Amino acid sequence: MNFKKLQTSTAVYAAIQEFDRVGRTAFLEKYGFGTSREYMLRDRRTGKLYDSEAIVGAAYGYAFPGEGPLRAADFSGGEATVERVLLDLGFEVVRVGQDWTTDEVAETVESYFEMLRLESLGIAYNKSERNERLRIKLPARSNASIELGRPPRKPDTR
Repeated sequence: MNFKKLQTSTAVYAAIQEFDRVGRTAFLEKYGFGTSREYMLRDRRTGKLYDSEAIVGAAYGYAFPGEGPLRAADFSGGEATVERVLLDLGFEVVRVGQDWTTDEVAETVESYFEMLRLESLGIAYNKSERNERLRIKLPARSNASIELGRPPRKPDTR
């Protein structure tokens, strides 16, 4: 089967909706995939990460119901081919589990210390907006990876 003939983002969104509805474990078991080790599909709207091969496999089934979904054994050529299909459809693919670059670390630390400075001065800031701006600068990093280690907001004690 040629998953490159998947030409519609609608089928990918249908797979994402199913993933969210049934959960990661059930979704992967249903379609016969393990967890992704390197490449994840990130939903630009929510920041959530999805196992890219499993999503493409399920999406294929939505696009071509007569052929059914693809299984892990149907994929050859590695994740790079899945990445290309998803990118061509307008989706974002991120690499996980790879070391951070010096620039990525510097951007994150700078943002972290700026929030600490604002916090110490009693100046309000929106952590979610700062996280989103940082994610734009660091497209290969997940929301969770950027969020880890960030200073928590102090509860309002008024």
